[in-house]
Amino acid sequence: MAVESTTRRQLLENMQDLLGNESAKPWHLWWQEHREAAEALLERPSFLYLKYKKYGGAAQILDNEGVPVQWSEEARERAKFCHFSPRCLDDKGRPRRDRVGLAATYLPEWNRGDDLDDTVDELVERLRSLDANERMLSVHLSDMTVHADKLLEAGFTEDARPIVLAVLQFCRHVDPPDLYYTARDQALELLTRLD
Repeated sequence: MAVESTTRRQLLENMQDLLGNESAKPWHLWWQEHREAAEALLERPSFLYLKYKKYGGAAQILDNEGVPVQWSEEARERAKFCHFSPRCLDDKGRPRRDRVGLAATYLPEWNRGDDLDDTVDELVERLRSLDANERMLSVHLSDMTVHADKLLEAGFTEDARPIVLAVLQFCRHVDPPDLYYTARDQALELLTRLD
Protein backbone atom coordinates (compact mmCIF):
# COMPACT_ATOMS: atom_id res chain seq x y z
CA MET A 1 0.00 0.00 0.00
CA ALA A 2 1.53 3.32 -1.07
CA VAL A 3 1.95 5.58 1.95
CA GLU A 4 1.41 8.79 -0.04
CA SER A 5 -2.04 7.71 -1.23
CA THR A 6 -3.23 6.25 2.09
CA THR A 7 -5.26 8.32 4.51
CA ARG A 8 -5.67 7.66 8.20
CA ARG A 9 -9.31 6.77 7.56
CA GLN A 10 -8.26 4.15 4.97
CA LEU A 11 -5.77 2.68 7.42
CA LEU A 12 -8.48 2.39 10.08
CA GLU A 13 -10.79 0.75 7.52
CA ASN A 14 -8.00 -1.72 6.71
CA MET A 15 -7.64 -2.53 10.42
CA GLN A 16 -11.40 -2.97 10.65
CA ASP A 17 -11.23 -5.34 7.67
CA LEU A 18 -8.37 -7.28 9.31
CA LEU A 19 -10.55 -7.96 12.33
CA GLY A 20 -13.97 -8.33 10.74
CA ASN A 21 -13.48 -9.94 7.35
CA GLU A 22 -13.38 -13.74 7.33
CA SER A 23 -11.20 -13.71 4.21
CA ALA A 24 -8.72 -11.02 5.36
CA LYS A 25 -5.01 -11.76 5.09
CA PRO A 26 -3.24 -13.20 8.15
CA TRP A 27 -1.31 -10.74 10.32
CA HIS A 28 2.17 -11.20 8.85
CA LEU A 29 0.93 -10.54 5.29
CA TRP A 30 -1.30 -7.66 6.39
CA TRP A 31 1.62 -6.11 8.29
CA GLN A 32 3.97 -6.34 5.28
CA GLU A 33 1.43 -4.43 3.23
CA HIS A 34 0.42 -1.79 5.80
CA ARG A 35 3.47 -1.24 8.01
CA GLU A 36 4.77 1.87 6.24
CA ALA A 37 1.35 3.52 6.21
CA ALA A 38 0.83 2.68 9.90
CA GLU A 39 4.20 4.16 10.80
CA ALA A 40 3.50 7.33 8.82
CA LEU A 41 -0.11 7.86 9.92
CA LEU A 42 -0.22 6.73 13.55
CA GLU A 43 1.36 8.38 16.55
CA ARG A 44 4.48 6.50 17.64
CA PRO A 45 2.87 4.86 20.72
CA SER A 46 -0.09 3.66 18.63
CA PHE A 47 2.23 2.35 15.93
CA LEU A 48 4.27 0.39 18.47
CA TYR A 49 1.11 -0.91 20.14
CA LEU A 50 -0.12 -2.16 16.76
CA LYS A 51 3.29 -3.63 15.89
CA TYR A 52 3.63 -5.65 19.08
CA LYS A 53 0.00 -6.38 20.05
CA LYS A 54 -1.04 -7.10 16.45
CA TYR A 55 -4.77 -7.97 16.37
CA GLY A 56 -5.30 -6.73 19.91
CA GLY A 57 -3.49 -3.50 19.06
CA ALA A 58 -5.67 -2.96 16.00
CA ALA A 59 -8.82 -3.52 18.08
CA GLN A 60 -7.62 -1.06 20.74
CA ILE A 61 -6.70 1.62 18.19
CA LEU A 62 -10.10 1.28 16.51
CA ASP A 63 -11.84 1.44 19.87
CA ASN A 64 -9.89 4.59 20.83
CA GLU A 65 -10.93 6.17 17.52
CA GLY A 66 -14.59 5.32 18.13
CA VAL A 67 -14.67 2.89 15.21
CA PRO A 68 -16.89 -0.14 15.87
CA VAL A 69 -14.96 -3.39 16.13
CA GLN A 70 -16.59 -6.66 15.10
CA TRP A 71 -14.23 -9.64 15.36
CA SER A 72 -14.72 -12.45 12.85
CA GLU A 73 -14.24 -16.02 14.04
CA GLU A 74 -11.31 -16.32 11.63
CA ALA A 75 -9.58 -13.26 13.11
CA ARG A 76 -10.05 -14.63 16.64
CA GLU A 77 -8.45 -17.89 15.55
CA ARG A 78 -5.56 -16.15 13.77
CA ALA A 79 -4.93 -13.90 16.76
CA LYS A 80 -3.97 -16.99 18.78
CA PHE A 81 -1.02 -17.65 16.46
CA CYS A 82 -0.02 -14.20 15.20
CA HIS A 83 3.09 -14.16 17.42
CA PHE A 84 4.41 -17.38 15.86
CA SER A 85 7.13 -17.06 13.27
CA PRO A 86 5.56 -16.67 9.79
CA ARG A 87 7.68 -19.68 8.77
CA CYS A 88 5.47 -21.83 11.03
CA LEU A 89 2.18 -20.55 9.61
CA ASP A 90 0.20 -21.46 6.52
CA ASP A 91 -1.40 -18.94 4.16
CA LYS A 92 -4.40 -18.67 6.51
CA GLY A 93 -2.26 -17.76 9.53
CA ARG A 94 -2.58 -21.13 11.27
CA PRO A 95 0.27 -23.43 12.35
CA ARG A 96 1.56 -25.70 9.61
CA ARG A 97 1.68 -29.35 10.61
CA ASP A 98 5.08 -29.79 8.98
CA ARG A 99 6.68 -26.80 10.76
CA VAL A 100 5.26 -26.62 14.27
CA GLY A 101 8.32 -28.49 15.54
CA LEU A 102 10.03 -25.12 15.32
CA ALA A 103 8.98 -24.72 18.92
CA ALA A 104 11.48 -22.07 19.90
CA THR A 105 10.81 -19.65 17.06
CA TYR A 106 8.38 -17.82 19.32
CA LEU A 107 11.33 -16.43 21.28
CA PRO A 108 13.14 -13.58 19.50
CA GLU A 109 16.64 -14.72 20.50
CA TRP A 110 16.03 -18.02 18.73
CA ASN A 111 14.29 -16.73 15.63
CA ARG A 112 17.35 -16.76 13.40
CA GLY A 113 15.92 -18.75 10.51
CA ASP A 114 17.36 -22.09 11.55
CA ASP A 115 15.06 -25.08 11.88
CA LEU A 116 14.66 -25.92 15.54
CA ASP A 117 13.19 -29.29 16.37
CA ASP A 118 14.77 -29.49 19.77
CA THR A 119 14.67 -32.17 22.39
CA VAL A 120 13.94 -31.17 25.99
CA ASP A 121 17.66 -31.18 26.85
CA GLU A 122 18.46 -28.97 23.84
CA LEU A 123 15.78 -26.47 24.85
CA VAL A 124 17.13 -26.35 28.41
CA GLU A 125 20.64 -25.73 27.06
CA ARG A 126 19.31 -22.90 24.89
CA LEU A 127 17.68 -21.36 27.97
CA ARG A 128 20.92 -21.63 29.94
CA SER A 129 22.85 -19.99 27.12
CA LEU A 130 20.55 -16.95 26.82
CA ASP A 131 22.39 -13.76 27.62
CA ALA A 132 19.62 -12.35 29.77
CA ASN A 133 19.19 -11.16 33.31
CA GLU A 134 17.02 -13.19 35.66
CA ARG A 135 13.90 -11.07 35.21
CA MET A 136 14.17 -11.25 31.42
CA LEU A 137 14.65 -15.01 31.60
CA SER A 138 11.45 -15.34 33.64
CA VAL A 139 9.64 -13.48 30.83
CA HIS A 140 11.06 -15.93 28.29
CA LEU A 141 9.90 -18.87 30.38
CA SER A 142 6.41 -17.40 30.63
CA ASP A 143 6.42 -16.78 26.87
CA MET A 144 7.29 -20.44 26.33
CA THR A 145 4.35 -21.57 28.44
CA VAL A 146 2.00 -19.25 26.52
CA HIS A 147 3.37 -20.68 23.28
CA ALA A 148 2.83 -24.24 24.52
CA ASP A 149 -0.69 -23.38 25.64
CA LYS A 150 -1.56 -22.09 22.16
CA LEU A 151 -0.12 -25.23 20.58
CA LEU A 152 -2.21 -27.39 22.92
CA GLU A 153 -5.37 -25.41 22.09
CA ALA A 154 -4.71 -26.05 18.41
CA GLY A 155 -4.20 -29.78 18.98
CA PHE A 156 -0.41 -29.87 18.58
CA THR A 157 0.24 -31.85 21.76
CA GLU A 158 3.52 -33.43 20.65
CA ASP A 159 4.94 -30.01 19.76
CA ALA A 160 3.92 -28.53 23.11
CA ARG A 161 5.37 -31.40 25.17
CA PRO A 162 9.12 -30.55 24.87
CA ILE A 163 8.45 -26.88 25.66
CA VAL A 164 6.54 -27.70 28.85
CA LEU A 165 9.08 -30.29 29.98
CA ALA A 166 12.00 -27.93 29.25
CA VAL A 167 10.46 -25.16 31.38
CA LEU A 168 9.90 -27.59 34.26
CA GLN A 169 13.40 -29.06 33.98
CA PHE A 170 15.00 -25.61 33.83
CA CYS A 171 13.01 -24.31 36.82
CA ARG A 172 14.05 -27.32 38.90
CA HIS A 173 17.75 -26.34 38.75
CA VAL A 174 17.78 -22.54 38.99
CA ASP A 175 18.72 -20.22 41.78
CA PRO A 176 16.91 -18.13 43.02
CA PRO A 177 13.83 -20.20 42.24
CA ASP A 178 11.24 -17.62 43.34
CA LEU A 179 11.63 -15.62 40.10
CA TYR A 180 10.46 -18.62 38.11
CA TYR A 181 7.48 -19.79 40.19
CA THR A 182 4.92 -18.35 37.77
CA ALA A 183 6.40 -20.08 34.74
CA ARG A 184 6.79 -23.32 36.69
CA ASP A 185 3.17 -23.23 37.86
CA GLN A 186 1.95 -22.48 34.33
CA ALA A 187 3.99 -25.39 32.99
CA LEU A 188 2.65 -27.74 35.68
CA GLU A 189 -0.91 -26.80 34.71
CA LEU A 190 -0.10 -27.48 31.05
CA LEU A 191 1.48 -30.81 31.98
CA THR A 192 -1.90 -32.02 33.24
CA ARG A 193 -3.33 -31.30 29.76
CA LEU A 194 -0.60 -33.10 27.80
CA ASP A 195 -1.97 -36.60 28.28
